[in-house]
Amino acid sequence: MKKTGKVISISGQIVRVLWQNEVPTINTLALAGKNKMLVLRVPVESQTDCLILTNSEPLRLGSEVFSTDEELSIPVGEELLSRVINTFGEPIDGHGELKTKERTGILGEYQRNFEVGPEISVWETGIKAV
Repeated sequence: MKKTGKVISISGQIVRVLWQNEVPTINTLALAGKNKMLVLRVPVESQTDCLILTNSEPLRLGSEVFSTDEELSIPVGEELLSRVINTFGEPIDGHGELKTKERTGILGEYQRNFEVGPEISVWETGIKAV
């Protein structure tokens, strides 16, 4: 089943999308016309905030959005040496297409669970309180 949604809010480069069936996972690509977006977070049940990575055509409230379920990735390997690519791994140097076999995610692995707690310590700043 294809994940589709509609734009319900636009604030600068951040777009909030209301998904009609299944919500895409974080850090996957979403398409709205010619615009490519990165799914950032899930603030409410069936809504996500997306970062617009291209500005090919204007987005409007109600614009249809499709999830690709693919991680944002770039090609890697010897073929990439001395080449210039954009964020999506597409060559922009005018030397033809890249013929690589491997791709890797640009965001890498991240730690999903971590603990934040208070740390009690004295900071020596050299500033004297009067």
